[in-house]
Amino acid sequence: MKRLIAILITIGAIYGQNIKAGTLLSGISTLDVISTVSKGVQSVRFRKTPEIITALIKGEVDLAVIPAEMAAKLYLEGHEILIVAADMFQNQAVLARSEEIKKPEDLKGKIVAALLASGTYMTFKSYMQQLYGLRPGKDFRIINAAPGALPGLLLKGDADAIVVWEPLVSLSISKGAHIVSDFPSFWRKLGYRGKPVMLLWVASPKFREKDLLEKFVDIRKGAAEFWINNPDSTVKILEKLYNFDENLARLVYSRIEIYPGNLDSRIRENIKLVWKIAWKGGYLEKNPENIPDSVFLRLQGG
Repeated sequence: MKRLIAILITIGAIYGQNIKAGTLLSGISTLDVISTVSKGVQSVRFRKTPEIITALIKGEVDLAVIPAEMAAKLYLEGHEILIVAADMFQNQAVLARSEEIKKPEDLKGKIVAALLASGTYMTFKSYMQQLYGLRPGKDFRIINAAPGALPGLLLKGDADAIVVWEPLVSLSISKGAHIVSDFPSFWRKLGYRGKPVMLLWVASPKFREKDLLEKFVDIRKGAAEFWINNPDSTVKILEKLYNFDENLARLVYSRIEIYPGNLDSRIRENIKLVWKIAWKGGYLEKNPENIPDSVFLRLQGG
């Protein structure tokens, strides 16, 4: 903690003002730790992901935490992006209440609810088609809903299964749902090594000072190490920020895996595979294989 605070004080002095970091209103990430102890990094929370993207492109925030596949989408749409860190591995899951649905194959003929415009849904679609030959909309019915409404649809019986991410996975579990399967399991079933990245830190086109970016990477790494090594303190942060009770906060914490490292070759290849899966699901209009490595921040000696 002392190391993290020292870094935060340093960057605040260099920058001369707050670094603005964007995230979703309920978006859990290392920003939760950073914003709790920092006076140099200001958390700006948005209700919808498109609002974050607009703010990032316009330079209204210096950095933002966004889904990995959305970073690829921005680049392919002609926006200048710079990925500075990987933050969190995929924690999305398929949940059901009925004991008749215990494995993905059991979704056939059922009703599945998801946010259809999201990368999460498109990635789920890709996993289903590649692994089980199941086509959403043909082999099972899909209904669209806002993320916050999805647990309620499942609990009321309006959907047989839902596709969500944290903290909605843990919230659904706490209300009697069970995990049918999750994205890391799909990833392993495809034969990929490591773990699939869910969230990235991306810098605004107007925030390109190398020293500051490297300082921020150090901040995020310190926050990641704090998250991993101080579970009780991190749980308290989650309780306070998201109004969770302790049991829910601990369940959320247990299901989230933060990546503590830098953008080395292994994690870059991991991100590219995540992009490929999202492309196969229809989230990306162009094949992401031609996205250059220049979109990744290269640290000194990295």
